[in-house]
Amino acid sequence: MHLGGQDGITAYNIEDNELWTRHVLTAVTQITVAIYVFCKSWPGGDKRLLQASILLFVPGILKCLEKPWALKNASFNSLASMALKRMARPSAFFEKIQMFFNEQPVMMRKLIVDYIDFTFPGWVSPSAPRLLIISKIGRDIMLEDYVQEARDYVLCNGHPQARGRGATIDLEHNRAPQVQGEGDTAEPNHVPQARVLSDEEKRRIHKRILSVEATKLFVDLASSYRDRLSILETFLVHDVNMVYGSLQEGLSEMFALLYTKAKMRFITEEITLMRIFSDLVREATAFLPFAAIGLFHKSNREAYNVNDVNVTYALFCCTAVLELFSLNANLIKLTSSGMVAQYNLVGFFARNKRHSKKMHILSSFKCKGFLDQRWCMESCSSSSRITELVLGHVKGWWKEHIVDAASYRRFNDHRGQWTIQHTGCYQDLAWSANKPFDESVLLWHIATDLCFSQNGVQSVNQEKATGCREISNYMMYLLFVNPEMLLPGTRRNLFLEANAELEEILEDDKASLKVILNGDKPSLMEILKGKKPFPQFLKEKGPSPEEIERGFMGRIIAKLESLKCRETDPGCIELPTDEEQYPPAQEGFIQDAWKISQVLLAMDDKKMWEVIEGVWVEMLCFSASRCRGFLHAKSMGTGVELLTYVWFLLSRMGMETLPERLQRTELSSGEGYAGATPSTSQVSTATEKPSFEK
Repeated sequence: MHLGGQDGITAYNIEDNELWTRHVLTAVTQITVAIYVFCKSWPGGDKRLLQASILLFVPGILKCLEKPWALKNASFNSLASMALKRMARPSAFFEKIQMFFNEQPVMMRKLIVDYIDFTFPGWVSPSAPRLLIISKIGRDIMLEDYVQEARDYVLCNGHPQARGRGATIDLEHNRAPQVQGEGDTAEPNHVPQARVLSDEEKRRIHKRILSVEATKLFVDLASSYRDRLSILETFLVHDVNMVYGSLQEGLSEMFALLYTKAKMRFITEEITLMRIFSDLVREATAFLPFAAIGLFHKSNREAYNVNDVNVTYALFCCTAVLELFSLNANLIKLTSSGMVAQYNLVGFFARNKRHSKKMHILSSFKCKGFLDQRWCMESCSSSSRITELVLGHVKGWWKEHIVDAASYRRFNDHRGQWTIQHTGCYQDLAWSANKPFDESVLLWHIATDLCFSQNGVQSVNQEKATGCREISNYMMYLLFVNPEMLLPGTRRNLFLEANAELEEILEDDKASLKVILNGDKPSLMEILKGKKPFPQFLKEKGPSPEEIERGFMGRIIAKLESLKCRETDPGCIELPTDEEQYPPAQEGFIQDAWKISQVLLAMDDKKMWEVIEGVWVEMLCFSASRCRGFLHAKSMGTGVELLTYVWFLLSRMGMETLPERLQRTELSSGEGYAGATPSTSQVSTATEKPSFEK
């Protein structure tokens, strides 16, 4: 029974689901060996003990076989087939609509026709209303129509009463506009009561649509515009404070689908063989162990060693309790901690200096790279706030900038250019956003740190400055630790190249760095040489990592300012003229980021942080929209990434997804990063035309 695993976890990583055939072989081998060992070691004679053993073997074998079945149902091929199958069942539904329509009296038919005509203009005609109803329901709409309807709904802030052509329909109170035809005798103020869906029926329909669309999103299948419009209308009903909880609930259900056995029971409300088998296994594993305990208690246990009997009792009882708890574990909802991973270039540099000897030993054993990717900075709990920031960005685009299909597609083509252009900084900063995406992320990360060190701590917009730095550190975490999620083709070594540039810039400043690292605490050599008393070594505490990082950043800024002074003024006395002691500045990431920071620091404080925030939000959306669903599913095995929240939010808000981008019949046109494909980080500069235009 223990080999079958608990219901709370079936796969430790997403690859286990794809290797379900290997688990079938493992399960068969384990069952065969267990039965063989039991038969060889069975002394015989005690029937009650044999019955107790059988009561444990039966649910144990069923659990071992259920696990590979659960893994198979969570594989991406099975999920894709399931999503397509569940969406390809409209015929029976349409037949019920036709039967219901035919059974209604004349006036009720007119009410239904008028309601459909009001909700979906152009779907009915006086000549053949029934044929048009049945033929139109279930068809998709065009992209232009989808954009207009979605924009109207966002402009109305998610209130359906504000939409329509001069009238409203309130389905919650079974109200519809009065419709009178020839021969009708209805009173002037009488409102005919039309049959509408109950709240429970609406809940089931919305839950079904959301579940299927979430599954299709993770397996990179495009959804119809009508389904996405329905999801958008359902999602916008939530208050801003409830949006993050709604996203958590959807991702929690997907986690249960991918990593637990919940898919065996709650994947569908229909009665299927899989669900019947799963229910039988649940009941058997929950109650048969107690029956086995009773049979063992009545068996001839006095004939066995007391210690063996006690151990058997302990195993029986623990197994029964675990299985009974597993039966009710499905009631527990998985919740995310809301933590956002952080990584910082200067913090990485300072940590290497602080633990230089340990890092040298790890490098000798080829383990430093492994440690660097897992020893991150302290995470921050700003996932909800950043998600709400992205939500405001998306709503702003729907309300002010998305007016047609072209502008709709341009949303995810920007990764900072739109903010730079609309804040009047295009001439000075456009080059930084037109570089390859991984380079742009690195440049803006360093520039954000430079601005934060000089103006962020005492800024009147400190909350916004801190938020910008948190997004910057998260994007750097993706670049160095999880580059495949940032963008296909991302180069992790750019981070190490920038770190090497810091080493070169501060190479002749080792004395100052040593003071920053030690602080007021004397070193061991100073104690041994008698320069400092030993009690001071015990009393004084070294500087914190944050203080060391601030000190290093101060030295970096001082060196960059000194190099700038020497370049602009040959007679500058801040630096000696010795070329060997102070080599000329090399062009690289640090120098380019310094140029960006100088442009930003020339602005007023509020505008500077608005520009930085806008650029980072665009980059976050750009990266999320180009990450495959498989990578999001894989990351959920260790915790939900902020990028997954943003990706899920963009889908719920009706924005273009990766499969839609890849299936475009033509490239989008317009300003910004519109001509690049999602599989590369290369972009053409503002002065150079793309190759297809040449």
